[in-house]
Amino acid sequence: MLLEIRNESLNRGALVDATRALLLAAYAAYGMNDLQRCSDLLSEALLELAGQPRAQSRATIAPELREVEEMLAFARLNPNLAPLLEAALEDASHLSGNMRDDLFTSGMRLEVMTLGQELVLRDGVPCSMRVRGSVAVLTYLAMHPRSTRQTVITDLWPDRDPKKSATYFRQCISDIRESIGSDVILVEGAHQSPEYRLSSKATVILDSQRVLQLVSNGQLPAAVAAYKGEFLPGLEGSEWADEQRVHIREALLRSLHGEMRAARLGREHRRVVLLATAILDIDPSDMETEELRLDTAREVSSAAEVARFEAERHRRMN
Repeated sequence: MLLEIRNESLNRGALVDATRALLLAAYAAYGMNDLQRCSDLLSEALLELAGQPRAQSRATIAPELREVEEMLAFARLNPNLAPLLEAALEDASHLSGNMRDDLFTSGMRLEVMTLGQELVLRDGVPCSMRVRGSVAVLTYLAMHPRSTRQTVITDLWPDRDPKKSATYFRQCISDIRESIGSDVILVEGAHQSPEYRLSSKATVILDSQRVLQLVSNGQLPAAVAAYKGEFLPGLEGSEWADEQRVHIREALLRSLHGEMRAARLGREHRRVVLLATAILDIDPSDMETEELRLDTAREVSSAAEVARFEAERHRRMN
C-alpha cells in the first residue's frame, strides 16, 4: 500500500511525498522485524532525502522523522546506514519525542520527561510548572504510589530544613494541581500521616522507565535514542535520584559494552566505532573505550573522523 502511494507520488512529481511513503514503508518493515527489508528501503529513502533541498524536506517530512525515531536509532548503530543518515540529516540529534505505545488510552495522558530535562506533557501539551521541584515530586509519586509527605521529602531533599521542605512540598503539590488538574493527585489515609498518589485517571509515561524497558526487551537502539541525558538534572543532593541515574546509565552501558564485545569478536570494526561513540555519549570519562574507538577508527574511518575523535580525546584529557 505504501509503495503504491509512493509510485503514485512519483508519477505526479511529488518527490517529498514519495520519500515519505518510502520512509514509512521502511518503518513498517522495522516493526515486523524484517531488518534486511527495512535497511534496503531506508537506504533508498535516505539517499533521496540527501538529494532534496534540506530546508524543504526537513520541514515537510519532520512529523514522519519524529514518528520513526526508533528506526533512525537503529540506523545510527548500523555501519551501512549511519553514513547515509548523516548525509541526509547532517545531525539527527534534533529529532525528539517518544514512541507512543498507548495512543488509544482514554483519560488523562501524562508524559513525564526526566532525562536531560524536566517537562510534563498533558495529552501532548506542555504544562507550565512554576515550582522547580514539581516534576521531581510528580515523578516520585508515579514511581512510588501511596507515599507519605515525609518519605518524599526525605528522598528528594534530605539536607533541607524539615519545615522548609514541608512547605516546599505543599507548593509543589499545589503547582502540579494548578498546572495539570486539580484531581491529578489524591490524598488518602490518616490525617496525621496522609499518603499521596496519582489519580487512576492519569496514564503516566516516564521516559526513564521506558529506557529501562527497552533495554530489558533487547531494543538497544531505541533505548539509546530515548536516553536524552541525566535523570532529573535539576535535582541535587538526593541519593534516591543518584541511584536512579546510576541504574539507568549502567543498564544502557552494560548492553552497549556487550554489543561492542560481540562486534569486536566478529571483526565488525565500523560497528565497534559506532557503539563506542554511543558509550562515550553516555559516559565521556570512559578512557578505555575512547582509546579503543580511536585505534579502531584509524583502521576503518576517514581522516576527518579520526581527527575529530583525536580532538575529542584531547578535550577530555585536558
